[in-house]
Amino acid sequence: MYKRIHEYGIVGDLHTVALIGLDGSIDWLCYPYIDSPSVFGALLDDQKGGRFVVQPADDFDCAAQYLEQTNILITRFRTRQGTSTLTDFMPVSYLEHPTTEEGFPQALIRHLEVTSGSMTISCLFQPRFDYARAQTQVSATEHGVLAESHDWSMALNCDLPLEVDSNQAQGQWELHAGDSVWLKLGSTQSGQCREEDTRALDPEQYRQLLHETIEFWRNWLRRSETGRSLPEHHYEDMIQRSALVLKLLYYGPTGTLAAAATTSLPEVVGGERNWDYRFTWIRDAAFTLKALFSL
Repeated sequence: MYKRIHEYGIVGDLHTVALIGLDGSIDWLCYPYIDSPSVFGALLDDQKGGRFVVQPADDFDCAAQYLEQTNILITRFRTRQGTSTLTDFMPVSYLEHPTTEEGFPQALIRHLEVTSGSMTISCLFQPRFDYARAQTQVSATEHGVLAESHDWSMALNCDLPLEVDSNQAQGQWELHAGDSVWLKLGSTQSGQCREEDTRALDPEQYRQLLHETIEFWRNWLRRSETGRSLPEHHYEDMIQRSALVLKLLYYGPTGTLAAAATTSLPEVVGGERNWDYRFTWIRDAAFTLKALFSL
């Protein structure tokens, strides 16, 4: 079942972005760059595209918002038995070493914590490399699973068990207030997964990465890069959110600007206006630069 576009939130690391639905499903991720082939493409094909879901197993309602002044997405679930919080983010580490791109490897991190009562949590990891055209195999590792095709591989670390079923992995966990699970979708190098990609982190390392990511986005908002500023008044929250989204379309290593995060979403179903917007379109880039310069 397809979601409406306003039911998605966005996270990113100035290399790529992920679109995450209100139901805790990552339905769009191109990796490792915003114009790379997709790993999860349920946004375009609900049946074959692939997704990465973390959500309650029972009936639930939900709401999502960004952590204030950041591109970190917080989704809250509620069932009859309890409540939980899902935090999604991508560390922005390369800026600490812009010439060598050292630091923490590129990753997408998810943290599910039960905040009251108890809850059965379901996880579905269903990667489909190259817009679901590549044959994808999933195998178990010591700390999670490894997804591989002829040209791509990615590792998912999880501190609770996952069961591999052909080309996907699933888990279902009974959690109580205070319990949590960390999941890390790790980066690869030259299409081959390294030992460090499949190694689990301890909770303190994850918390440190979250803290650093929070500080990065808030420091960026506080910084005046042009010496100009506009009075924001009661529009401050909306202006800051718009600026943060525009910043996610910025490719950090070179400074280029994508027109949008998606491709192949026509204005009308079956229509012809379904172009790929993950590239620098001169007109769109000019509008983005004008907005960021004014802010």
